[in-house]
Amino acid sequence: MGGRGWTWAMEEEVKYVLYFLHQAWQRTAEAKGEEPQPLNVDEAELELLRQFDLAWQYGPCTGITRLQRWHRAKQMGLEPPLEVYQVLQTHPGDPRVQCSLWHLYPL
Repeated sequence: MGGRGWTWAMEEEVKYVLYFLHQAWQRTAEAKGEEPQPLNVDEAELELLRQFDLAWQYGPCTGITRLQRWHRAKQMGLEPPLEVYQVLQTHPGDPRVQCSLWHLYPL
């Protein structure tokens, strides 16, 4: 593992975190007497994109869309996660998906 690109271990870590977040949400719902909801795929996708935003190895993400950042990282041989590209292609007009965590903060 050369420290570049998205790794299987990183993907597993995201799944692990999402699983425990979902468990916490279920316990909270049950404590309130509400029906627990199944894990929403959109929440998992957004978490994947947030992790992409936080992955410094793909370069800065301010001032560009996530798709632009993904393409730039690909052109530079940084092996960005294909899963991120697939999510971005699935939701082309959704700013929650296309814009990074810091899109509201000017440079």
